[in-house]
Amino acid sequence: MAAATFVGRRRGAAAILAVVLKYTAIVAGAFVMVFPFYWMILSSLREMALSFKIPPLFYPTQFLWQNYVAAWTAYPYGRAYINSFIVTASVVLISLFTTSLAAYVFAKMRFAGKRLLFPLFLATMMIPFQVTMIPVYLIVRVLGLYNTLPALIIPGALFNASGVFLLRQFIRGVPGEYNDSAYIDGAGYFRIYRSIMLPLIKTALVSLGIFIFVGVYNDFLMPLILLRDFKNFTVPILLAQMKGIYYTDIATSDAAAAIAVVPVIVVYVWAQRYIIEGIALTGLKA
Repeated sequence: MAAATFVGRRRGAAAILAVVLKYTAIVAGAFVMVFPFYWMILSSLREMALSFKIPPLFYPTQFLWQNYVAAWTAYPYGRAYINSFIVTASVVLISLFTTSLAAYVFAKMRFAGKRLLFPLFLATMMIPFQVTMIPVYLIVRVLGLYNTLPALIIPGALFNASGVFLLRQFIRGVPGEYNDSAYIDGAGYFRIYRSIMLPLIKTALVSLGIFIFVGVYNDFLMPLILLRDFKNFTVPILLAQMKGIYYTDIATSDAAAAIAVVPVIVVYVWAQRYIIEGIALTGLKA
């Protein structure tokens, strides 16, 4: 009896220790992720000299809200937000349509060469962006789209192999009886896609839409290559303009960065449950 009690206590202590270690690791990981944002907000609300103080101050001593006013008025941020919204919304909507349609074709339709075409399609994911950067630039120049917002929208919206792969895996888990019964009732392929498939893959669509949104909104290199005028700059490009060669106002640039990150946080908070559910369900589908 005493031995059994001792073993039970040891197991209980081991379980408690495992829980403590688990939550310690979670808290440490959360701290590592959150601290840069905390430091950005802290630096944006005080004088620049305090950001370089030794030893550093990890708590607010002043709240200089004028840093945000200066960041907003230093460059045309309002216009940059509109440009980013136009580009991001257009790419998300068009890409969701094209990727979901292609995923439906690869998942549910039969056609000659399907087994060969899909691996070739996925192989494009292994081509680095640096390889296609110059060809995309030359095509945009030839089409007369250089220094326009469509130059950012069209290449990003019409081809997304990873998105097709994600949605195809999800659509493959939808029972084929839905397709067959709708087809017998006289529905065409596009009607089946629009009325049956899209509602069933709503979670995956939202998850993919968030990934595309974050990638397009934060994209820096393509706007840098394809845009020239301030009136067409997106938020990341405008943020880069605040960094000087010899001097950078850390307080103002951190305030601008805090303003820039607001849309991403809002969208993520709104769609967090869709992201988690979509990833989980996609991983379970055959």
